[in-house]
Amino acid sequence: REARKAYDLQTQRPAKTSAIPNTPAKRRELFSFVLAKQPQYAELFTAQHRDFSDPTDNDIDSYLEDLDELGILERLESEADDDDK
Repeated sequence: REARKAYDLQTQRPAKTSAIPNTPAKRRELFSFVLAKQPQYAELFTAQHRDFSDPTDNDIDSYLEDLDELGILERLESEADDDDK
């Protein structure tokens, strides 16, 4: 019963919107922005992908998805919005 309640609560929540852009060019732009704004995240990427020199679109997608799940992209977007004010 508890599991069912938890499931029902989870399915009733609105779906989280992704901060990941739709096009590969925009994803690369976001990827570059993240690394420029927060260079410590480059270490996470290089640990996962040994050759950092030329990441593929799939590498970038995977990395951005990880950051999105952790809430990092949302936080960076919020900080960028605050900087614009």
